[in-house]
Amino acid sequence: MTRSTLATTAAITLMLISCGGGDGGAPAEGTPLSQAAGEEDAAPNRLINAFEFSPTGVAPVSELPSAAELTLTGGCSSPGRLSIGFSRGAAQDDTYFQFAMESSSPVASGQTGEVALTSINWDNGVEVAANLPADSPVRVPSRLQGTGTLTIESHTGTGMAGRMSGTVSGTVTDTDTGDPVTIDVTFDINLACAN
Repeated sequence: MTRSTLATTAAITLMLISCGGGDGGAPAEGTPLSQAAGEEDAAPNRLINAFEFSPTGVAPVSELPSAAELTLTGGCSSPGRLSIGFSRGAAQDDTYFQFAMESSSPVASGQTGEVALTSINWDNGVEVAANLPADSPVRVPSRLQGTGTLTIESHTGTGMAGRMSGTVSGTVTDTDTGDPVTIDVTFDINLACAN
């Protein structure tokens, strides 16, 4: 992980912490994905109610995480774009997982519908960096990158006192083979845009 990536991750985490906000666990109108999926408890940080990840074209290197195993990073506050990530573990762990997305333009409070994503990243486990010996203990994320569309289905409140659910559809490229991989993601989080 580069210093720039670490700095960006730290800044996003601080931005999330500084959002403050109400109880974050208040259900939105209708049945949330978490109930439909049979998950009663959100992740330890109480921000992720439901998360389903489905890749087509390459197999995940480890078991896909449940919502309870994930940490939410990023956000979408004025004047920035939506930039949200879901991760499990550290970038050195064999079971490391991350999915992140960034919109091409800001997302307004309460906005629903389709939003273009200029960046989708899926870290499908870890691998030895190309410039290190095969027996090196140092690992780097095995990243697949591409673009796609976020369809926001529900979006109420603002910051961590809000709630957003939606689906992501996109295509990323397997850097080892050059093959396209289709990704479908469904999520329900206790975070909403504050633009």
